[in-house]
Amino acid sequence: MLTIALGSSKGGVGKSTLATNIAVELHDAGIPVTLVDAEEGSPTASLLEEHVPDIDTRAVSSQAETARIVDELRAAGRVVIIDSPGKTGRQLTAACMLADVFLLAMKVCERDLLQSGAALAVIRSCQLQHEGRPQAFIVYNETARDDAEASSFTRQLKPLGIPVAAARIRPQRTVRRNTTIMRGPLRTSGAASDIRSLVEEVIVPRLVAATQGGVNG
Repeated sequence: MLTIALGSSKGGVGKSTLATNIAVELHDAGIPVTLVDAEEGSPTASLLEEHVPDIDTRAVSSQAETARIVDELRAAGRVVIIDSPGKTGRQLTAACMLADVFLLAMKVCERDLLQSGAALAVIRSCQLQHEGRPQAFIVYNETARDDAEASSFTRQLKPLGIPVAAARIRPQRTVRRNTTIMRGPLRTSGAASDIRSLVEEVIVPRLVAATQGGVNG
C-alpha cells in the first residue's frame, strides 16, 4: 500500500492537524489507514484515540520501531500516515526514507521559508538514494487562497525541484481542542475542503497507482 509522511523543520506549522485530518478523510472513505505518531508524547495518536477511536494509531519512539511497524502495516495492506516530529533529526529522516509521498508543511512566512532548508535537504538526500522516492510536495498551511506572498515563495522554492501543492490550507478557526478534527459541519467549508482537495490532488492518484502495482504517478 502507500506510506505518507508529514514533516517540517520546526513546530507550529499545523503539520499534525494535516496528518490527523488526512487520516480521517481516508478512513471515512473506507480506506484502511493507520496513523503512526513519531512525536514525543504521541499527541496526534492521543487526539485520535480520544475523539475518533475507530482509526488505528501507533506510537513509536525510534527509527527501528518506526520501520518495523510501517513494514508490518504495509504488508497488511494498510495506508500508513507517519506524523514525524516538527524538527529535523533521526525520526524525520526515517519517515522520509520509508515514505512513498512526503508532505512538507510550512506557513508563508520568512522564518518558515528559511528554516525549511534543513528538511528539504533531507528529502533531496533520500530522493537521490532511492531513485526519486519519496515524491515530495510542499504544502502551504494556514495560508489564504489569495495570499500574494505565496506566489513569491513558490518562485523562490522552484529551483529546489520540490513542487508546491496547488491546494493551500486556509487558517482554521479552533474553538476547542477536538475541533482540529474536521468532521460533521466542520467538513463542509474552509480548511476542511482544502484538505480534501489536497488528498484528491496528491494522495488519491498515488493510492490508485499503488493498488495497480506501482507508485510512479
